[in-house]
Amino acid sequence: MLRRSSFATALLAGSLLLPGGVSAQTLRATINSDIRGLMPGRSPDTSTGSVLQNIYEGLVAWRADGSVAPMLAEAIELSGDARTSTFVLRDGVSFHNGAPLTAKEVVWTWQRFLDPKSAWPCRGNFNGTNAIKIETVEAVDEKRVSFHLAAPSGALLSAMARADCDSAGIAHPASVDGEGNWVAAIGTGPFRLSEWRKGQFVELARFDGYKPRPEPSDGLAGAKIVKVEKVRIELIPDAQVAKLALLQGRIDIWPDVDTVHVKELTQSAAFFFIYTVSFWS
Repeated sequence: MLRRSSFATALLAGSLLLPGGVSAQTLRATINSDIRGLMPGRSPDTSTGSVLQNIYEGLVAWRADGSVAPMLAEAIELSGDARTSTFVLRDGVSFHNGAPLTAKEVVWTWQRFLDPKSAWPCRGNFNGTNAIKIETVEAVDEKRVSFHLAAPSGALLSAMARADCDSAGIAHPASVDGEGNWVAAIGTGPFRLSEWRKGQFVELARFDGYKPRPEPSDGLAGAKIVKVEKVRIELIPDAQVAKLALLQGRIDIWPDVDTVHVKELTQSAAFFFIYTVSFWS
């Protein structure tokens, strides 16, 4: 990802950190293909993931080193026979529509994931095809959700955290219409979907009701502190057009940039290269 150096002093390695003086600005980015939908993990391509991972959060998430950390979960309890993992949800977490996160939404989301009709690409990680088989997902009470496996598996948490599945992000049922179509993106993440104009742009707005985790930001885990009000992500399929937009100052961030352009543009003090899929610090 290439970034204009006007924000150079505001960047940490692998993350975006904008100083308070530019907090009212709209950050401008680009993707080379339109997002494919609003269901977390439904279309695991880079453009879709780079947007949805800012909107949704899962029970767990990957740290930068590939280890797994709690995200929406406060604690994880393992049964004596190692077949049941119970996730205790964090207090004070809200969806973008203001509804509190409860076990009910976790069960609803996972039932959709595991339903063959949902065509969730990551379903094979949890239906017994690849060792892990979730038999049932049960709301124990308002804050506790139990996942019952057919057999013990030490890989469950890592599979749930997979970035290409958008960390199995938890959504509010209002994201789906009466016919089961995914028509909104109501998650718990640091950004909410403001507008998606297909074939043109996606606009994200800071979710002011977001409650960050107390730990430092680490990969897709830890605290997610947002210092901008909006992120506008333009669809620019052509690399040369994206390059020109960056040079002319029409975009601030160019993700998925080819190494040829990285070498060329970073020779100038105006640009530098970072690795990130997030718009938080």
